[in-house]
Amino acid sequence: MARQGPGETPEQKLKTIFQGVSTSLQADFSQISAQIKHSASKGRVREAAVAQEFLAKYAPRNVSLAHGGEILTTSGETSNECDLILYEPAIPALVESSEYRIFPVEAVYGVAEVKSKLDSAGLKDAHAKIRRVKRFRKDAYDDPTGKFAQTVKLYGRTYHYFPIVGFVFAFDSIELTTLARTLADLQEEDDPADRVDSVWVLNKGMLLNATDSGGIETSPLQESSVAALASEDVLLWLAVMLQDTFQPTFAHRFRLTDYLTPSFPIGTVLNAADLNRARGDRSASESGSSAP
Repeated sequence: MARQGPGETPEQKLKTIFQGVSTSLQADFSQISAQIKHSASKGRVREAAVAQEFLAKYAPRNVSLAHGGEILTTSGETSNECDLILYEPAIPALVESSEYRIFPVEAVYGVAEVKSKLDSAGLKDAHAKIRRVKRFRKDAYDDPTGKFAQTVKLYGRTYHYFPIVGFVFAFDSIELTTLARTLADLQEEDDPADRVDSVWVLNKGMLLNATDSGGIETSPLQESSVAALASEDVLLWLAVMLQDTFQPTFAHRFRLTDYLTPSFPIGTVLNAADLNRARGDRSASESGSSAP
């Protein structure tokens, strides 16, 4: 890592650090993927590179990162396989192995789709997957709504839970302006909370959200439009987004029982006779204590 030179500002130092990370990430991916011909295996490599070399290092420590997994709701809806999932570490996965997990939707704070080279077809695929997950209901938790209840403001509204944030990361892409037009068309009728939050293309730039007042936001608003921005500092700004977006995450007390039907039996009572006898003894004792 480069040492800070005389007169080098913190901004210049950060730029140098993240450009080094970007170069390393691209080199590692290029070297490994050149040796892999199977597309599925290549996909796992690119996802692992992003997860291990960047997100695991620069995501806030209050969220955990899973490489590959599905998301389940109390109504039985299941997501497609998600490339990367950012989740609440206090809520365990419903199924967990060394390579795969299934999370209750209440545990999920964010999802990311990773592409080698992002084109319009790939963006359409990522948009559909992200929108579907964002529309999942979170309801298996205690919902404190009193005066001091914790809330978060995203997408121009206030939530009593943390909604799912969805973004796309790519090592390369077609022209950003073409992707911006594609994304704008795809989500023209979408609620802001259902839209892709942002798209990040290594060493090229990003798609963010431009407001009517000229501001740039990492999450959509009702009045925002898709903006294509060229940048050499994609990873630096992605790190900023991760910190700004995911530091305020919070989870209410999770109710795993909401994933069971009301008729789901706890078990079969094996000592019914003993329990009935104990109830009879208590009843007799109460009757005796109440007699004059």
